[in-house]
Amino acid sequence: MVPTITIKHDPETWGEDSKYFKPEMFSKGIAKATDGPVSPSYVHVPLLLLTVQPQHGAHLILKNIF
Repeated sequence: MVPTITIKHDPETWGEDSKYFKPEMFSKGIAKATDGPVSPSYVHVPLLLLTVQPQHGAHLILKNIF
């Protein structure tokens, strides 16, 4: 898992000033804000997700149900 904060602050994708909040960079849309390729169908909808992750993983017992 890669922390979202790491991705959103990558200078190779977002430019050298990626660590600064500059809303004007999105004034022409997300495709113009990044140096990397963006799918034409991409819709920028920022979302903050908090997750709880087990410290030692999640040990599962799987059963064949067929």
